[in-house]
Amino acid sequence: MDENIGDWNGTCWSETTIVAAAPMPPPHMMPQQQQAPMGPPPMPQPQPVRAVEGPMQPPMPPMPYFGPMQPPQPVRAVNGMGDAASLQTRHTLGLSLFLVPLVGAGGLYAGGPFGGVAGVFLGGALVNAYRAVRNVTAGNPDADREAMISGTYAVLGAAVGGYIAWRVYEAKHSKPATRSPVGV
Repeated sequence: MDENIGDWNGTCWSETTIVAAAPMPPPHMMPQQQQAPMGPPPMPQPQPVRAVEGPMQPPMPPMPYFGPMQPPQPVRAVNGMGDAASLQTRHTLGLSLFLVPLVGAGGLYAGGPFGGVAGVFLGGALVNAYRAVRNVTAGNPDADREAMISGTYAVLGAAVGGYIAWRVYEAKHSKPATRSPVGV
């Protein structure tokens, strides 16, 4: 016996590695070798997705795809900046930022501090009257409601501003009270 082979228990010993030895089946029980087809190996088929039961995370929202020839779309703000209603609102805001201080400064010049207050009320009434007329001509229920609110504020602002302006005018143009010669 060779000195590299130990007791026969299915394992052959060599100098560097251990090699397992198994008895060979008879030739009639050997599987037939199949010829491998020529060409690339077959692609693995995708496995169907199985539903997972239990708590799941919400699905990710779809990500926008901007192709190489498609320019990026503008990002819209939450309150819809850029639509027709917000453009009209910004137009009215610009008008009020111009008109109210202008009329207030005219009132301040003409009647002093109370004239300035009257001018601010009258300028606000003019802007609200403009908004009311613009919304009445729009012809939808939301605009009609806004027209009623703006019209109400226009009437109230004109009444308060007119009263203050009238009081300033009366105080400025009234005859001075006659004083007694004694000074009492």
